[in-house]
This record gives sequence, C-alpha cells and structure tokens, in this order.
Amino acid sequence: MKIADLSHTFKNRVLNSESDTRIALMDMLAIVGVVAFWWCWVWRKSSWSDMDAPVKYVNDAIYVLAVIKAFASGEIFPFLFKSVSSLNMPFHANWNDFPFEEWIYFPAGILSAMFGLNAGASLYLLVTQLLAGLSFYCSGRLLAYRRDFVFVCAILFSLSPYAFRRNIAQLTVTAYWHIPLLLLVVAWCDDPSRFKMDTKYSAILICTIGFVAGLIHPYYLAAFLLLLTFVFSGHVINRSRRQTFMVGAVIVSALTGFLLSNADTLLYALFEGRNSNVIQRDMWGLTVWGLRLSNLIFPFYHRLGWLHELGQRIGFEQYPEYLRGGAQYGYIGLTAVAGLSWLLIKGTLNIAAKRFTKVHVWYWMALGIISFGVVGGINYLLGSFGFMLLRSTHRFSIILMAIALFFLCDQLPKTHLGCPVMILPMIMLVFGLYDQLPVRVSTENVKSIRAAVDQDRKIVHQLENELPHSAMIFQLPVKAFPETGAIYLMSDYDQFRPWLYAKNLRFSYGTTKGRGDADWQFRVASLPMPDMPHQLENYGFAAVLINKKAYKDDAQKLALEFLSGGYQKIADEGDFIAFRLNPSGNPQLPVIEPYQFVFESGFYEMEGSGTSRWIWAKADARLTVSPSYLPEGYPHTMPSGQIEIRFDVESFGSHAVWMEIDGSKIMISNESEFSNAVKITLPAGMSHAIIHFTSDRPEQLSGRGDARPLAFRLLNLKVDQLP
Repeated sequence: MKIADLSHTFKNRVLNSESDTRIALMDMLAIVGVVAFWWCWVWRKSSWSDMDAPVKYVNDAIYVLAVIKAFASGEIFPFLFKSVSSLNMPFHANWNDFPFEEWIYFPAGILSAMFGLNAGASLYLLVTQLLAGLSFYCSGRLLAYRRDFVFVCAILFSLSPYAFRRNIAQLTVTAYWHIPLLLLVVAWCDDPSRFKMDTKYSAILICTIGFVAGLIHPYYLAAFLLLLTFVFSGHVINRSRRQTFMVGAVIVSALTGFLLSNADTLLYALFEGRNSNVIQRDMWGLTVWGLRLSNLIFPFYHRLGWLHELGQRIGFEQYPEYLRGGAQYGYIGLTAVAGLSWLLIKGTLNIAAKRFTKVHVWYWMALGIISFGVVGGINYLLGSFGFMLLRSTHRFSIILMAIALFFLCDQLPKTHLGCPVMILPMIMLVFGLYDQLPVRVSTENVKSIRAAVDQDRKIVHQLENELPHSAMIFQLPVKAFPETGAIYLMSDYDQFRPWLYAKNLRFSYGTTKGRGDADWQFRVASLPMPDMPHQLENYGFAAVLINKKAYKDDAQKLALEFLSGGYQKIADEGDFIAFRLNPSGNPQLPVIEPYQFVFESGFYEMEGSGTSRWIWAKADARLTVSPSYLPEGYPHTMPSGQIEIRFDVESFGSHAVWMEIDGSKIMISNESEFSNAVKITLPAGMSHAIIHFTSDRPEQLSGRGDARPLAFRLLNLKVDQLP
C-alpha cells in the first residue's frame, strides 16, 4: 500500500493534466535517445566494438580503470577494508588510507565484469550522463515546471561542458546525476508547500535521497549539507519545530550514508594511525582549484574561435602559470550563464528594493554556493584554520548550472517569449547543443587510444605465455601511489596499465604511499647491476617489467645491462619491455625498515634521480618519524636500543635553515650552503618524533619553470637501527 501511494504521489506531480504516463515515458526515452546520440557522436562510438576503447587513456583515467578493475575482479568490495592481492608484491596493496566513492565505482565494476573493463567503463560513463538528464526531468516536473522547458534543460544539463571535460578521468565528478534531486530536497525542506505531496511519503523520499548523497561524492554532499544548514538555521530561528526536525532528519541521513561509505577508511586510520602523506592540501591549492566566477563564463575550449580566444585570454592567460588549475574548466554554457546572471541580478535588485518575498529560493542557493566555494570565500577562510579537505570547489560549477537551468524553467514560461509552446525551448536546445558540445574527437585520437590498449594487452599476453601462473613482476621505475606526478614521459598511474589486462600475474606497483611498507622497492631499484636482479630473485620475482617512457633513451641502456647480465628478454611491445628472472625456490620477504618519514605540512612530493632522492620544502615544514606499517604476514619485532636519523640539507638561494626537535633548535644550513649528514639520535620504540624546519626568509620561486615556492630540500634521508 505504501509503495502504491508513493507511486500515485509521484504520478500526480510529475504528470500534469496535459500528460499521462505514456507521454512522460516518451519524454524520458527521447532524453535518453538525444543524449546517447550526441555522446556517441562526440566520442566516436558508432558501434559496440568502439566502446572497448576508453574515451581517455592517460593519467587519472588509468587510475579510474584500475579501481573499476579491482571491483570487477572482486578483489575489493564496498564497506570492507580494501586490500588488492595482485598488487604491491610480495605483499598486498593497501587502499584503505584514502577514501574513494565506492558506490560510484562498484556499479562500473559490475558492468565491467559483464562486458569487459573498457566497454563496461565506457557504458557506465554514458549511463551517468543519461541519469543526469532523467534526474533533472523528474525534479523539474516535481517542481511543476512546464514540460517543454524541463525537457530541453534536462538534455543541456546531461550534455554539460563539465561532463565532457571530466569524462572517465574524473568519474566520481562526472557522476553528478543526483544534483537535481539534492536541489529538489533543499527546496522542499525550505518550503514543503511548493509540492503537492503527502508529507509522510515525501519525508521518506527526501531522507533516502540524502542517504544516497552521503554514499557518493563528498564535494556534492558538502554543498548539499551547506544549503541544508542554512535552511535548518532559518527554521530554528523561526521556531518551526516540524520543519526543523525534517531538515535535521535529512542531514542525519546524509551523514549516515557518508560514514557508512567511508567506514573502512575511518576505522583503518583508527586502528593503524592516520596517514597524512597520502593526501596533502595547502592554501595554494585552495587558490588554484577554487571556484572563480570568471571561469563559469569564459570557456577554456570552444568551437567558436572568438569565444575560444576570449576564454584563453581572460580565463587562462591572465593567470600566472602557478595559479592555473582545474578552475579553468568550470564553464557551464551560455544558456546557464544567462540564467545565473538573470537570477543573481533579479534577486539582488529585489533585496535592494526590500522585496524579500520576491527573492527566489534559487537565488539563496546560488548565493550560498558562491559564498562558500569562491576563492577567498568561506571555504578559503576555513582553510586558514586548517580545514582544507574541500580543495576543488570549482566543481560546484555544475551545481550552479543546475540552479540556473531550474530558474530558467521557472521564469521563461512566464515571459512573452516563453509563452508559445516549444518555440523558445527548441531554440534553446539547438543553441545550447552548439555551444556546449565539444569538438568531436579525431579519428587519430581514437586510433591512438585503441593502439595503446592493444599494445598493453599484447605485452600482458606475452608475459602470461612466458611466466608461470601467479608470477610476481617487479616494475621499473619504482613509483609511489597516488598523486606523485610524471617521470619523464611516463604519466601518473601508467604503471597500472599492464595490470588492467592481467588475469593471473601479480605486480609490484600500487600500494598507498606514506606508511613505509613499499620503501624497500626504491632501495632495491637503486642497486647496481647485477645486485638489483639478484635481490629481486631472492624475493621471488619472476620478471622485471620496464616502462620505456620513463627513460630519455627509451630504457635502451637499462635493457642492455639486463642483456649483458645474461637475462632473457621475454616481451617487448609498445611502452614496455620485460626480462625473465630466476626466482628463488625459497624466497625471502623484503626488509621493511622499522621507521619511516612522514612529511607533514610544508613539504612537496619526493623526487629522485639515480640513487639520490630528495624532497623540497617551504620555509616552514614539519617532518614526523614514526613506525612503519608492517603488512599482514610480515614478522613483528619490538625495536630496542636507539635509532639514528641522517639526511643532507641544501638551502635555496640565501635561506638559512633551522631544525627544532624536543625543544632544541639548531642551524643546520647557512645561506646557499650544503650540509652533509645531519644526524639525530632518538630512543627506539617511540611512537613518533616531530622535526620542525624553519627558514629565516620566505620561500621563493625558482625561476626555472617550477611553479612551486621553495626554501630548502632534504636529501638522502635514512633511519638506522643502532644496537
């Protein structure tokens, strides 16, 4: 009975007197058809076989495919601790230290298990954009907006520039399909009288939507909770107990979904301690990745030459290189720009005239989102106090687009231009598609992606033919995960590529950085020939796989060293070359140092060349020395005696560097000085030791194409156990 009543309520609101169930279904089918057609046209997916080539195959897109594969293979599962058994050999890859939106990846994993990795991922990307259009349509009809305008705006929202720019490379951001539903809930919480829905069943519906919001992307959840908090505060001030309770119930539902979705990460941090190295945020990032209103208006890319040049000049070139980031990709389309401008101007004029009752609810929502997300806004202020988790508030642009389109659906039918049915909406559709759709990808681009995929499959096929089942493969160069940048031409996450198509091989790459359990890989990789392959054989590795893109000579020198050492080349395809090893019949476990360095605030990413490794820092930086994480199966021993910390220091420019530990402060590097082997002795068994570095002058830009402000760097860091 309850389901029937809820269905009846939905039909009464979505289907007005002019339309019945059949017409509504036809509308939604038409939305699916239009969106699918143009999506396939842009990405050149003219047949099912075309779906097997991902729309992007570099950087973050590789990472997304890796997470989808882990779900598709059943190696990880929602709500459970994430340990990937075929990565980080001879241990397992730990993916518990950073939260990712498992309820976005998990459905993609199901599709990939059914249709193959790339085809499933491509199909899921299309589905997310289809759902965005359907979600907007249902929300618009629940708001009683005219059908033709809702139909057109649903298509424009589904085919947003935002979606094409993010694509598979940022799948969690592209899955914005639920945003119209979130805005619908906020509007209902503000004033339920806008909807002719039974309060009992609508309460169930909005709490369910809130729970789903908690399961998906935290940025969209944060915006949702922000708006609900404003509404909640208003009801508290007005002493509206019933509405206060309802809004509170939605907030609790959303937070419950978030805590449930991230329970594994939160519990893991509770059990194993926080890993501050895995994700690093600073005020510079809030500036680069924050919301900028100009970037909503001026596109980074556009098919119209004059608009493209205008966007490049105003939205890109006027920013210095070190301030360029994702904010440049916040364009929402001219239709939404017109709607947002109209909304803000009209609302502000009504406030100036003290006509507060005429200020639209969409105005307050847009104002709240802008106030929080804009560079220098509330989020920036929170960052000043250390809360920097929401770095990329430029992602709120898609929320502003939804608000603007809803406002147009509300206002345009009331104008003279909007009165004739379908005339203005059809003009909007044609203009909007021309404006929003990107230039169609070239056939050369599609062919290059397909060729790269085919080459990766071939190298894996060769390895699986040459090596025994479940063989362990050591990957060169050694690279930490995640977010560690490119090594020459090898982009971030490229080391995942062979693993994507492997069925029975295990690889060394892919565990979360920052806990010290994978540092042994860097030590082994720095050994000279033939010590390196001999050590790997002792650990049980059956092959070495080299990514040629990471070397300026395509790894020719390294390959010759393996060949001259008597190692057989067993695969050479595309970007990879592999050599057979002779694994020990009684393999040993790599030695994990009992202590590790945790780079807190002020440090950048670790870098290296040959056997030397270093890390740059700002003028104020903190380094923690703490016990390493010991994977399951690794022997645990209680350290005794003392530990000795050693490192070299090089100041940048005319900086003097000071070090403070346990209240003692000493100078370790004078102006432009290189200090060798700074030593610190500490008792073993400590939980952690904090070393605070400061400089007498602010950091400065290097002027060598490096956008980072620098003060000094630490080199060759080492922790030794003393007897």
